Amino acid sequence: MAAREKSLKDEEEKLREKALLRERNALRAKDRGDPADLAALVNAAVALPSSKNGGAKILAQTVDAGSIDILRETADRLRDKLGNGIVILASTSEDKISFVVTLPPALKEAGFHAGKIAKSLAEKIGGSGGGRELFAQGGGKRVPDLKETLKTFAHTL
Repeated sequence: MAAREKSLKDEEEKLREKALLRERNALRAKDRGDPADLAALVNAAVALPSSKNGGAKILAQTVDAGSIDILRETADRLRDKLGNGIVILASTSEDKISFVVTLPPALKEAGFHAGKIAKSLAEKIGGSGGGRELFAQGGGKRVPDLKETLKTFAHTL
């Protein structure tokens, strides 16, 4: 009986620790300026128009990110949640745009290249971009309607 009580107390303590860790991580994310609702962003993903992609989706959105590091981390988390899809996240700061492009290995095999996507998007916003097959980043000048630019760009992939 004593062993069972100890086991229950240990399990209760582990649950309490997990809850505290979740709360701490949420507070840290808020302090860093992470976009709050990743699920809403994932739901905004649309099917890629290309027939060669095997049902992949693309998520091209603007987010409020305090730094390029937060933009990268958020894009990676969204790519993992999205599964088979390309994630393009852009953030504006003063008169500049920063963006990242990430995709899973399966889409690399289907012929997509994050660096080429970044370069192409950068041309649309008067900037530069590039990178590796699975992850790239870039920047450019502020455009009048970044959301519409991203939406139009997503349909050209």
